[in-house]
Amino acid sequence: MLFDAELRLDKQRSDTPVLMGDVFTIANAYLFALTGWGKVAWMRSVYNADIDFTPLAHLHAWHEHVRKRTAVQRVLCNEGLSNE
Repeated sequence: MLFDAELRLDKQRSDTPVLMGDVFTIANAYLFALTGWGKVAWMRSVYNADIDFTPLAHLHAWHEHVRKRTAVQRVLCNEGLSNE
């Protein structure tokens, strides 16, 4: 079921760098957080969650685009979540 939703999002991401309209919204921030949760160790070990965007090129590109935003980098750094 989650992969079906990821496929729909991947198709939507083919023509825009944001989820809705032309600007970054709370929907982008929330999806970024949700997709990030699937990569943390405790989610993989407790819930067997491992979100892999590799086969979803548009969703992967969107996630990387959001991750590189200055504000996102600042928050990740302040929270100790930055891997750079």
